[in-house]
Amino acid sequence: MWAKRIIPKFICLVCYAVPYIFTGFRIAELLKNPSATWFYGLETAAPFYWQYFGIVCGGVILLVIILYIGLGQVKEEKKEKWIFRPMLFLYWLLCAAPATMFLFITYKYFLPQIPISSTNVTITPVPYKSASTSEFADYDVMLLQINIICLVVVKWMIKLEATKLGLSLLREAGQEFFSLYDIAEMINLLLVVDLFSDWLWSWTIAVSVVVSMLKYMPAPARSDEDFGKIRLNIYFSMLFQDLPFLLIRLVLMANYGQKPSEIIYVLKNGLYVVWYIVQLCFLDCRCSNKGNRVLSTGNLDTVDW
Repeated sequence: MWAKRIIPKFICLVCYAVPYIFTGFRIAELLKNPSATWFYGLETAAPFYWQYFGIVCGGVILLVIILYIGLGQVKEEKKEKWIFRPMLFLYWLLCAAPATMFLFITYKYFLPQIPISSTNVTITPVPYKSASTSEFADYDVMLLQINIICLVVVKWMIKLEATKLGLSLLREAGQEFFSLYDIAEMINLLLVVDLFSDWLWSWTIAVSVVVSMLKYMPAPARSDEDFGKIRLNIYFSMLFQDLPFLLIRLVLMANYGQKPSEIIYVLKNGLYVVWYIVQLCFLDCRCSNKGNRVLSTGNLDTVDW
């Protein structure tokens, strides 16, 4: 039993630290001067940067530990009434979202302040004429995708603590990576130079990626009769991921064209939006029990046409 309580919590703590560690070291690599004693853009000496980095990372981990202890004292009856996952929201608010946006801001704001001469250490911002400011590196796309993966891992470690490990749980966890892959493909759009160099498109993609993580926040429904939580999960998935992604990809298709191999993502988002609307219609029929007759067949609800 101790392993079920300790191991998921330890993995969650590692996931909380990963965005800060990877992003912190990457930003230092991008902004450091040749002697690694000064960080351009941030306009700070290396010792101060690493001191601040250690305080922030350690503070977040300490806060998470305190909240874990506090939430452990809450009775299960009260937890069942929660509509959001507090520890998952904390990861998004304090780790994934800040790390993602700060790495993006480093490219859009801090990198252009690097002096043209690499030997000239100056506080005065000087235009940086390298093409690296208009291109997002493959390595940094991987870092953003790791932030999303850690979010899903935290979600399932929390769920593993509350339920028994079984085939149904493993199957449900495996299906999670389909939506995860969709977000990863949206992040890949930052590799397109024309999109990343465009201020509006680059920020639209970055913000949509951060907002899409919110789809994982609602607490799961405890049963098929928990209509409120089922509806909330549907709305979050539709409004924070599939609908925005569909609109972005349709506009991109209209302005830049679309590769035949990328049509599948537009179809996926479009079909999911339709699927969510159908689910909401079924829920409304089940709740109101008016108009069409609703028949309950086990866990499957059907409607007479």
